[in-house]
Amino acid sequence: MRRRRSESGGLLSALRSWLAGAAVLLLGAPSLALPSGMALGSSSHSLHYVYTAMSEPNQGLPQFISVAYVDGQLFSHYDSVTRRRQPRAAWIKKVEEDIPQYWATHSQRARNHEHVFRGNLEVARNHYNHSRGEWRVEEAPQPFTLVPSRGGKRKKSDCPMGAVGSVLGASSSSLSKHRKGKVGGPELVEENGSSRLLQGSVIHPPSVGLFSGVHSMQVMITCELRKDGSKRSQYLFAYDGRDYISLDTETLTWTAADPPAQITKRRWEKDPALAQRWKAYLEGECIEWLQRYLEYGKERLLRTEPPVGKVTRMFLSEGRELLVCQAHGFYPKEIEATWRKGGEIMEQDTFRRSVAPNSDGTYHAWLSIEINPEDRELYRCHIDHAGLTEPLVLAWEAPGDNVRHIVGIVLGVLAALLLMAAGVVFFRSK
Repeated sequence: MRRRRSESGGLLSALRSWLAGAAVLLLGAPSLALPSGMALGSSSHSLHYVYTAMSEPNQGLPQFISVAYVDGQLFSHYDSVTRRRQPRAAWIKKVEEDIPQYWATHSQRARNHEHVFRGNLEVARNHYNHSRGEWRVEEAPQPFTLVPSRGGKRKKSDCPMGAVGSVLGASSSSLSKHRKGKVGGPELVEENGSSRLLQGSVIHPPSVGLFSGVHSMQVMITCELRKDGSKRSQYLFAYDGRDYISLDTETLTWTAADPPAQITKRRWEKDPALAQRWKAYLEGECIEWLQRYLEYGKERLLRTEPPVGKVTRMFLSEGRELLVCQAHGFYPKEIEATWRKGGEIMEQDTFRRSVAPNSDGTYHAWLSIEINPEDRELYRCHIDHAGLTEPLVLAWEAPGDNVRHIVGIVLGVLAALLLMAAGVVFFRSK
């Protein structure tokens, strides 16, 4: 249980970095340091869909936002103000050649998602009973799960489920479309005048004004394809910046973060096939769309840009200082960096920070080590990346050393020019 919570926390931390550029920082998880010796970045390609719903507009943010990323690069965006799915990367526009109605279909389905997510948020607020400041654990309705389509062959031109495919439940006006098979998604039935998903989630109209304050719900769907061909996926809910419930695709079990989330867990566990359908989607169709997007954006997504590195020094106290190795401007984000002393990798003494994106689509990272100044000359930072023909090996250089190095180069160039000029004069005199 503790291990799973830790993994979810790491995922939320990653989500915070992705959403920072889109001004959707709601989860607020702390930035986590990677374990010592672990490669910075990821040796894989990934596709992420993120949905954010808020109880009311806050700090200029819309009430609903849906974004999609490939390898951490934003390529699609929808919000409740524009109510249109729009491209955020030039390469994704190539999809229109294969699917002319791609953006129109995405927009309509995103509007359906918006309606249902607002209802989901109200359901979650009921679970937590914020008006009394305490948890109310009872059999109440729970947020609806995104349910992959149960049957029927999907056309190659269908939209990916995470972004715009099978819907998050449905609005009452769209239920008939589902029963007629016009939109892929879970089967829905009528029961006492209400529509419900087969796993038992009753769709209620959202209640308004139950609690004070702004509340939020987020869902992230992730599928990842690693270099060795293995797959990793995650389906995670968060409420008010905290873990709510997630799916372990290895064990096909739901992990609830607190007592209110147990309500959702019990209901979803009544339909064991639900987790199986999600695993099939995440390891099948989601991966297929990831590969398709990589093909559309290969010039941008599969490029390599080498890192530029440098080492800086910071005084800590008498007899102690900090060496910081920085790498910036590299792509893809996979990078391996280590501090070494006399050739020995100093794993336990190294502090690392997660790879972070730059505004131009490249990445930066740094790692530091606390040392005795007397041993400074023994330390080297080793950086390896796909854009390098050989690893960078960096040491701290005093400012004077750099100046002398530059002066030496300048003098060498001047000497060469003088020799050339002398040769020209001698040739002309002959």
